[in-house]
Order: sequence, then C-alpha cells, then structure tokens
Amino acid sequence: MRRQAVPLHKKRHYHILNAIHEHPNDDKAMSVHLGIGTGMRNNTIGHVYKDWFFYDSDGNLYIQIPGSDKCRKGNGDGTCGHCEDGGQYNPKTEAGDGRIILIPNSWHNHANEGEEEYFGLKDHVEAYFALDGKNAPDNVRYGKDMIQGNGVSKGPLNKWVRDVAAKSAIQPQLRMKRLEQAGVPNGNGEDEPKKIKDFGHDDEGNKIPDMIFHDLRACYCTQLMRNEVPPHKAINKTGHADPDSLKPYVMFAANEIDAKEEQQWY
Repeated sequence: MRRQAVPLHKKRHYHILNAIHEHPNDDKAMSVHLGIGTGMRNNTIGHVYKDWFFYDSDGNLYIQIPGSDKCRKGNGDGTCGHCEDGGQYNPKTEAGDGRIILIPNSWHNHANEGEEEYFGLKDHVEAYFALDGKNAPDNVRYGKDMIQGNGVSKGPLNKWVRDVAAKSAIQPQLRMKRLEQAGVPNGNGEDEPKKIKDFGHDDEGNKIPDMIFHDLRACYCTQLMRNEVPPHKAINKTGHADPDSLKPYVMFAANEIDAKEEQQWY
C-alpha cells in the first residue's frame, strides 16, 4: 500500500460530492459515491451486486455486506485477483461480515454548519443498479448488475477517485498539506520515503489531487465522528472490530477548524 488512508477536510468532502453529481462517467461517479457514502473498501465496491441492496417496509434502502458470496466479477468464474480460491468473495475482516448500511439521500454538510442537505446516494443507486421490489421506482428499475456491469478491480478504482477529484474544487496543494499533517512522508525518496504523489493534470487540464480509494472510507468514518456517532455504535457500520480504531477519525473531525469558526473564539 502506497500510504495510509487520510480523509478529506470537511470543505473538500463537500467539493467531491459536487463533482460526483456532475461527473460525466457514471461508473466512476457511482463507485466514488458508494465509497464516500458507505465506507466500503475498494475490493467490496468491486464486488457489489444488485442483490446486496434491499428495502425495508418504510422504503428505506440498505446494503448488506455478505460474509461470503459467489464472485461474479468479469466472466463470473471466480478468477478475479481476490477470489481465486473457491471463487468466493469475502470481506477483509470478520467484523465486516453481514453488516447493514443505510443508503442515504441526505447528509449533514459540516462545511455549512452541519445543515442537512441532499446527498442523493439512494437516488443514484436506484438509477444505476437493477433494483426491484415494491419500493423500487418504476422508471429506474433496470440498470447494471455491478459497477461497469461486471465489476471493477482495485487499480481502476484508485484512478477513478482521482478522475472525479480532478473535476472538483479540491486543490492539490491543500490536499498535500492535509496528507503531511496526517504524517504521510513527503521526503526526497532517498533518505526519507516520498509517499505523496504529484499526478499532474488530466486530459482537460484539471489538476489531480493525491487521493486513493481508501481515503473515501476514511471520509465516511470521519463523517460519522463529525455527526458525534458513538464509536462503539459506528463500528457496526464501518466493520472495525475495536472502537479504538476510530480514534484517528475523532481527531481529524475535532481538528477541522476554519476561519469563520475561529473568529468566534475572540
């Protein structure tokens, strides 16, 4: 792994959500939306299948991460890089088995004082995947079975999150500072490892910030802490075995001070 996951600052969190809504490639937008909205690891996103989603009696949409599932990536013969043995998908840890995560349409935007605003993940999932059942909207009931139709690997997902981020208002320089503050080495590559990358520009001339797909999971965990969800409850959604694993995200959330907030201190 090139570096540890580092969440986006609350303002950049808001910026990438806007980019998701506006991105022209829906495979990329859907994967990034699921990542930041559910905290699933990239291998899990790559295996998500339409029947993992379900509605409750009130019409709320959820996803259940199975403890084991037939690998249906590619040609469905279970030969993807993670499922070669037995052709079965399994989550990374036992703590992730069977967890049920809400697919929300709203969120608390902490870049706007925690106001509840449109998030749109439920609408997006319904429009993208082949959902059915009495609560599925008729006009979007038929879509793709998996991301891209037959799943996606970890490598493309890491590139896709940067493709989406490049079209956002995230400034690579500010992202670099965030990574440095989190302890990611930015040395010379000789005496000190250099793990922060300059990805240059995309085909449209947009600057590409340093992001990996796992950063989205860190964003999800940090958002739960911003919303003051108790860690012992949050792990039921994040798949961590120990509430102490969420301490870094508690600190990220606590340290997000902006100029407007600081002005109220004096």
